[in-house]
Amino acid sequence: MKNSRFITILKWIARIWGGLAILIVAIAVFRELTGVTNLENDWRAVVLKSGLLVGLLLAYNRELIGGAIATAAVLISGFIHPVVLVPGLLYIVVGLLNNKMKSVRNLDHHEIKS
Repeated sequence: MKNSRFITILKWIARIWGGLAILIVAIAVFRELTGVTNLENDWRAVVLKSGLLVGLLLAYNRELIGGAIATAAVLISGFIHPVVLVPGLLYIVVGLLNNKMKSVRNLDHHEIKS
């Protein structure tokens, strides 16, 4: 059970960090839409902002897929900064650990039935 506690703690770190990243990106998008700053026509900024928002929101329930989308958006955009990169990576780790735990539980359950 120590592993599931570790995964839960890691998941909440990713959720809190990801929430802060979402807030930062949402503020940047809001400022651009309201005309406070110039709307960037750079495709990398669009990929970063949209990919992060979609990926991190999706990662709240689907850690592996959402983390992969968020991390891919950061890597494609070239804006590699810990504030936006780490939450996606944490979600990927959580998703992989959850999948591993499910596989072990299914294997144990199968052995009990036999």
